[in-house]
Amino acid sequence: MPVRFERSGLAALSDYQSEGYKSLISQLEVVDREFLEKLPQFAHPGYKWHRDTLHTWSRAWEYSFMLHHVKLECVRQGRRLSIIDFGSGSVFFPFSIARLGNNVVCFDNDPVGVADLQSATQHVGAGSGSVEGRQSDEHLPIESASADLAYSVSVLEHMPDPVPIVDEIHRVLRTGGLFVLTMDLDVDGMSGVTPANFEKLRADLEKHFTWEFAERTVHPLDMLTSKNSPYPRLGEDKIRGLMLRTKTGAMKPLIGGPNPGVLAVYGCVLRRKQ
Repeated sequence: MPVRFERSGLAALSDYQSEGYKSLISQLEVVDREFLEKLPQFAHPGYKWHRDTLHTWSRAWEYSFMLHHVKLECVRQGRRLSIIDFGSGSVFFPFSIARLGNNVVCFDNDPVGVADLQSATQHVGAGSGSVEGRQSDEHLPIESASADLAYSVSVLEHMPDPVPIVDEIHRVLRTGGLFVLTMDLDVDGMSGVTPANFEKLRADLEKHFTWEFAERTVHPLDMLTSKNSPYPRLGEDKIRGLMLRTKTGAMKPLIGGPNPGVLAVYGCVLRRKQ
């Protein structure tokens, strides 16, 4: 079964069974293993996030989706690409993209994560490309129309208002540049992007971008979620407890927990308009 990533829309559980996916995940695991092996040489003691991000419920799909589309764009352009990673954290994935021969600049608002990634660049190979870490907020410290491609892996759903960063990514991409985006979607009303916020975000995306690949409908029984994924979700084994719904609609634990609710993951491939 060929890889089925040349689409936009919800991730499918059956995507994990395709031969194309298996090839992509194998490529990613090579870099992930090296990153984890070198970790003692650069790991910052204050870095709070999980290190083996690849083998978690959605990242195995998201990173494979990203890698597939970056590889397609490299072939299409036939040259080294200038790429930005928004909200990168300190993970192995930018090194996978750099090893395709690209220059990757990673932006994050966490100074510890940026410092950790900068240290990682001294120990983890980037092949013929390069990886650079920079601290940023909603303004990206990079020139307008200077990037060929931008990607963001499950970051926008954590922002109170993602519209300014969508505008900023539009600013830094060249005309015709590619934006590959994934994000968690709320399935049961406890976390992730709500329907209202999803429509608001889509409206802003449509102002600046065209869909490179049309959305494909996934049958509900085939929809990849944090409950049916073959990979674990961090914190899923915590004791469930009494939950409180806040004024914003989010669910927070009062006793026990956390009860993270159920998430799906959405991916899209966008081309910058004039």
